[in-house]
Amino acid sequence: MKRPGELRPLGRNDLLTRELDGEFFLYDPVTDRVALINQSAAVVFDLCNGSLTEDEIVAEVKRLYAAGGEQVDNDVRATLADFAARGLTVRATARDHLESDE
Repeated sequence: MKRPGELRPLGRNDLLTRELDGEFFLYDPVTDRVALINQSAAVVFDLCNGSLTEDEIVAEVKRLYAAGGEQVDNDVRATLADFAARGLTVRATARDHLESDE
């Protein structure tokens, strides 16, 4: 079984994304719901491309914001868990990503 940090979140490709006045909206046509997320969460969502593990997403957010520490880890992982709970992301495997590149 994979550790949680080895999972590769993948944003659903049917979501519509929009930005308005620094706020980001993700529209889910399946549920007809809109998720409002802040700029930091939008950065995390953009990194959910199926090629990065959760650990790599955490590391990239730390690099982008020149930040570190356990709080950043916890915040990014909580954001990823929230996306998954809302059905905005799915869990890809390294194999899924390799197959999509062919």
